[in-house]
Amino acid sequence: RRRVSRRQAPEPPHRAAALVEPGTRYRIPSPSWSEKRGQTVNSSRPFGVVLLAILAGLAAVVAAYHTLQYLGIVPVTVGRLQFYGVDLLGAALWGLTTAVWVWAVVNLWRLNPQALLFVTLLAGWNLILAVLSWLGASDFQAVLPALLLYGVILLYALSQRTRRAFGAA
Repeated sequence: RRRVSRRQAPEPPHRAAALVEPGTRYRIPSPSWSEKRGQTVNSSRPFGVVLLAILAGLAAVVAAYHTLQYLGIVPVTVGRLQFYGVDLLGAALWGLTTAVWVWAVVNLWRLNPQALLFVTLLAGWNLILAVLSWLGASDFQAVLPALLLYGVILLYALSQRTRRAFGAA
């Protein structure tokens, strides 16, 4: 029996079993690594996508910072930060948000088209979470940087140029 390497495997015939000789083994071609990770829009990353990934990374850092503040590890430098008297709940929500932002950065960097929708939803969620933090006895000055950052990310993710880079416009 002759052994066929992966690269030299013959293409299977179009008419399946009737044309296959007994004892012949055919390899079904599998997608390459670049095809598995999703189709990219361009071979290089557009500037807008890189900027959005950097902003999303900054949002992950801000969310991690809020998590550490709610846990009492990092002191609150501007204003008072409380989440309805249950700081552990605020820490859990911001911690989960940190993990999700990191996932979004990875997918933006890979030019995954679904990442744009996800970043848009995540920026909206973070705006809601920051407003809830403000209503939950936090000072406005403490949540203002988060409000500004997430607002900029949301507006930039919704811009036509960014949507075009992901093929969504």
